[in-house]
Amino acid sequence: MAAELALRRVHLLAEVAGAVLDLDLPRARAEVAAAGEHPPARSGAYDTVLSTAQLVGFPDLGAALRGIERLLAPEGELIIVEPVHHPGALATVYATMWSHHPAVAGLHVERDVCRTVRSVGFVVTTIERFSMPTSVWPLRRFVSARARRFPGYPAVPA
Repeated sequence: MAAELALRRVHLLAEVAGAVLDLDLPRARAEVAAAGEHPPARSGAYDTVLSTAQLVGFPDLGAALRGIERLLAPEGELIIVEPVHHPGALATVYATMWSHHPAVAGLHVERDVCRTVRSVGFVVTTIERFSMPTSVWPLRRFVSARARRFPGYPAVPA
């Protein structure tokens, strides 16, 4: 799984231009966390924010995405490759059981990432759902998506 994520990250980084905030870097995650709490001094400083399984580490996904929204230029793009929730009641039971496993300890894997992205005012422009080859059940289902802001487009309630 780590190799697949690394490969996707390399391909995505090769596609983007301009100022990129890569959440694989600890300083970038700290910048997003700070911007989620307070408007940053460098508002709109990035053309692209890229997350390859890094948003899953933020306890408050909405705050992290608000920070990203503040850091992106008006025409900026958010690109994510993130684990996503498994639908259904049985999935909730499995997720609860897996939550104590060391592979997912401290990660927030059972969230509807795309809905939260839309709730802060982004429009998802492309989306691909896929499965990862892993024995860790909560980390099997992923989404790769691109999102932008469009002035006047209403946010989807969370």
